Amino acid sequence: MIMPDHKGKPAMEEGFLPIPPEHLLPNTRAGFEIYLKQGQRFVLYAKSNDQLTGEHRRRLAEMDAREVYINVSKESVYSDYIQDNMSQLLNDDEIPVDVRAETWSWSAGKLAEDVYETALPPSVLRKRVDRIKKLIEASSRFFNSPESLKELSKYISAGGDIYQHGIGTMVYALCLMQTYDADDAVLTAVCVGAMLHDIGKLQLPEELLSKDPATMTEQEFSAYSAHPNIGVRVSAVIPLMPEAIHCVLFHHERVDGNGYPSGATGEEIPLYARVVAVCNAYDGLTRSRPWRRAYTPFEALKHVRNDTGAFDQDVFMRLVKVLSDSGLT
Repeated sequence: MIMPDHKGKPAMEEGFLPIPPEHLLPNTRAGFEIYLKQGQRFVLYAKSNDQLTGEHRRRLAEMDAREVYINVSKESVYSDYIQDNMSQLLNDDEIPVDVRAETWSWSAGKLAEDVYETALPPSVLRKRVDRIKKLIEASSRFFNSPESLKELSKYISAGGDIYQHGIGTMVYALCLMQTYDADDAVLTAVCVGAMLHDIGKLQLPEELLSKDPATMTEQEFSAYSAHPNIGVRVSAVIPLMPEAIHCVLFHHERVDGNGYPSGATGEEIPLYARVVAVCNAYDGLTRSRPWRRAYTPFEALKHVRNDTGAFDQDVFMRLVKVLSDSGLT
């Protein structure tokens, strides 16, 4: 499947953008024209706002059309169409899981990158976080399948940007919270907190973020360890549910009390923050950093396990099971 990436660098051909035909969802209207490529020509297949049906998908399958095309100027309209219809797309079992996983990852990347822009006006930040909430609400059923996490892992593990780490932490947190049978409102709040847990780092110097925390001076680490408190201040303008705020504030706490910023211990740390702490550590270890290579899933889990006193052991074992059930260990 060929899709534009979330950096805004679409795979273009003569001003046209290829998209999967599976994205033409029945009983929807797309605000963009759809084209087929015949030789070197692009031929109109459906007009903007035409009613799309299952017959469109069947006809394209019979034609063995691997891509359809839209004008590149309509990319933002196409992105909105996918986001607005994400629940239908994810729950359509006729669409291969790998297509749904890549679509989700692409859409999540665009939304997360937008949220992590610096110096956003509060009203804009609130609207962008609301779109993240809608994405999470649309995703719950899809994430119940171990096969979905296996496919998603091919996309969410790439990149070292803060927002990419936020996506990965959110995905693992969503899967873990489902094992606790969290209700929908709490699940959404925790996932938003997981996505935004490092948003305070946007106000730290870049040279500090590229340094191994274990090698920082006392002054550097003091500045670095302020990012959860900074994140809470940034998030206050949204506003977030308490569960989300706790995930931002407590994601570096340790059950033995040696974490920061408050040194909370054991059950003083809310369960959902303990979930995000484990997911944050695991996802971070599986990404390359300026000071080390990315760990394999097995190596990352071993590292988390061996960090005695850091993490809730029940939460950790649930992560092991989720990853094992998905064939990722």
